[in-house]
Amino acid sequence: MTKKKYLPFKNDYLKNSGSQNQFIKPKNMILEKGMEEDKRNKMIMWNTFFRRNPHRFVETYLGIRLFPYQIIWIYLMSISNVFVAICSRGSAKSFLVAVFAVSQAILYPGSEIAIGSSTRSQAGLIISSKVTYLRNTSPMLQREIISLTVNMNQYEAIFANGSKIKVVAANEGARGERSSLLILDEFKLLKKDVVDKIFTPFLYVRQAPFKQKSEYNDYPEEEPRKISISSAGLKAEWWYKETITTIKMMLEGKSAGFFCTDYLISIFHKIKTASQMEKEEETSDPISFDMEYRNLPSGSSNKTYFKPQMFARNIKNAFYPHREDLLNKKQNPYGIKKLDGEIRILSLDIASRANKINDNSILACVRLLPTQKGYQRKVVYIESSHGSNIATQALRIKEVYYDFDADYIVMDIAQNGISVFDVMSSITHSDQRGIDYPSFTVMESPLIEEAVRRELQERTLGIDALPIIYPISATQRLNSEIAVSFRTALKKRLFDFLATDTDAEDYLTKTNKEFFESADDFSIRAFLLHPFVQTNLLVAECINLEMSVVNNNIKLTEGTGRKDRYTALSYANWFISNVLDRNLLRQEGSDDDWESIKSVTFVF
Repeated sequence: MTKKKYLPFKNDYLKNSGSQNQFIKPKNMILEKGMEEDKRNKMIMWNTFFRRNPHRFVETYLGIRLFPYQIIWIYLMSISNVFVAICSRGSAKSFLVAVFAVSQAILYPGSEIAIGSSTRSQAGLIISSKVTYLRNTSPMLQREIISLTVNMNQYEAIFANGSKIKVVAANEGARGERSSLLILDEFKLLKKDVVDKIFTPFLYVRQAPFKQKSEYNDYPEEEPRKISISSAGLKAEWWYKETITTIKMMLEGKSAGFFCTDYLISIFHKIKTASQMEKEEETSDPISFDMEYRNLPSGSSNKTYFKPQMFARNIKNAFYPHREDLLNKKQNPYGIKKLDGEIRILSLDIASRANKINDNSILACVRLLPTQKGYQRKVVYIESSHGSNIATQALRIKEVYYDFDADYIVMDIAQNGISVFDVMSSITHSDQRGIDYPSFTVMESPLIEEAVRRELQERTLGIDALPIIYPISATQRLNSEIAVSFRTALKKRLFDFLATDTDAEDYLTKTNKEFFESADDFSIRAFLLHPFVQTNLLVAECINLEMSVVNNNIKLTEGTGRKDRYTALSYANWFISNVLDRNLLRQEGSDDDWESIKSVTFVF
């Protein structure tokens, strides 16, 4: 019998092969060639897995925690060549855009990712705030980003693999840019022709270096992708049709995706609290709250009396009343110099009860510049108050009247309006400003009924009161005429309105030092943006009004929304058209004016 040969190396190998001690556990020797091939295969497998599951890449590699809805959102973006997300404020839209952009930049070397918006500063926040935050909290992302530029002229993140994320504003200077992934932030604020003629032509196929090798000649091309993100807006605007088209493409099985959510998701994941939302709803306009938080598009395109294109939003310099902390200055630093021939109007819609849904007091400042076709109406300021008492409203009206250097006041004298008139008809003292404002009364005009004029003069308490108030006592027929007159003026382009708050923010950042330096002072930014936000609400109100005909009169209904801003401004226009324009153009009205207007009103 042959004795079994003792092999110490082999026996030790078998003995220690199951050990958990890494110092004595046998090691497998791999040749360098085998190591490279094994590493390459694993890299291909992991890259393929992460490209197919980008949410797992974000959580596993970047170490960024995602909520379930965010996982679904990111996955849908990754598999769609065309994607639209309509989500409420507080749903972390900008955060998700930043997360998705950096993940695609890493997973697809050499990617050109462009983030477009109506203003550079708006989209710039995605890089200056969100990408910067992600880089600071993710060590792996710090390794990937080799350069991060954040300033007024450039927002850009450059990656070690040759990818780039850049911000592009909606202007002619953007022509010629390229991107394999285009992200449109708050795309409802963009003009459709800008998207079609400037942004969409950016898209091109990513030029991956491996495609230059002959063995990859038949490799399928990567389709460039376009992602559009926004909160809900007005149905009459182009974004709504674009969204519906994308949904139909998705249902037809095409490479398109859609995602939406409301404010409840932010409460569920503790991004916002329920009490925050309650306060927002109490202080917000119902239409705006529905669009911004409930994510409900507003308006009915087939019944809407006013169209979005009627509102020329081209004014960037707003008027502001004297600010409380600057009352020590004799002259209002936010005033606008009055031009030769210019007339200024303060128009009011009065309310007093805070618990009534459609009960906001509105104050609108309108500049009138003479032209050959009548006065050009420039709406430079709007202010709202909810449930203020009569005396407070009367004092505020006089403060703004003198701050604005107005010439006339237009107001509804029905219901609460007559009570405000009574207070305004006597001297009003301002403790804060240390001023006694004179009494106001009704003006002389052949268009004011004699009985109404006499009654208001008799109610006037002050001596030598200024005759500057044009009273309106609305009836069903008069409301119909006011609506027709306002729509006619809009169609004739006699109105100019303040720009959107987004455009204003970009403009103020460039031109207003106080605004630029107030990044951490919300009160200053809110004060300077306030009239632009109010104009947003005005336009939303008008577009949301639906027309019906009752007893041969036009009736505008607002549903669950408001129409206070519309009322204040349409009253101003009625006074301008029937009193001031006629004086300017030396035209006299006739009893047949209304009939002639009605004959063409219903042709849309």
